[in-house]
This record gives sequence, C-alpha cells and structure tokens, in this order.
Amino acid sequence: MRLDSENLRHRYNAAEAVLWYIGNDPKKTWGIDLLLNHVADGDYDGSGVTSVTSNLLTPVSENFPDGDEPDIMDAPLDDVCWRMGHLKCEKAVPTLIDVLKRKPDTKGAAFALGEIGDPQAIPILI
Repeated sequence: MRLDSENLRHRYNAAEAVLWYIGNDPKKTWGIDLLLNHVADGDYDGSGVTSVTSNLLTPVSENFPDGDEPDIMDAPLDDVCWRMGHLKCEKAVPTLIDVLKRKPDTKGAAFALGEIGDPQAIPILI
C-alpha cells in the first residue's frame, strides 16, 4: 500500500484517501487503526520542507525530481489528528499524547485530545 511508500507525496495522498474512506464513521476501524499506526511511527510528521524557492543554480525541479514539492510541505498529521477528535476516538489518546510530546505545535492533536476528553491528556494539554 502507498501508506508505506518512501515517496512522501504517495504516502501523504494515501493517508488522505484513508481519511476519505473513514469519513465520520467510527466503525471503520481498519482505516483508523492503520492511520494511528502510521502517526505513532512518525510517518506523517512532515518532510522538513517549508518552502519551494529555487535559485539560478538549482531549479526546484532538480530538488524535487518527482514533482513533489507542493505535496510534501503539507503533511497529513493535523488532518488525521483532527479526524480522531471528531470521531472521539478514545484509542487514539496515547498516540495523540505522543504526537504532542514529539511535535508540541500540532494543533490537530491538541484539538482531538480536548474533544475526546480523556483525563490522561490533561498534563500534556496544560
């Protein structure tokens, strides 16, 4: 499956497809579990690319030969976290807490933990 792809564009687009599959249905545990495993592994933490400027010596197309530059700047981590919050997915709590420890500015994880309302999230949210 493309969720395991080394190509970030493929990995991120596959994650978005799984999010579409899940929709707002908490019974679609296959997709939820799959995304949570990838979030736990840091697969959606981002590429580190924050801009796609080029210079005269190195055109953007050479830095990103697969044409990935715009796609890999927008990692699906926040989208996955937001969805877990909307679903009130209690089994996501440990993973969401780990996300905030790893990446404290992840708004989706903070939102999700607030929506789920599990008391074990209080220390990380404070």
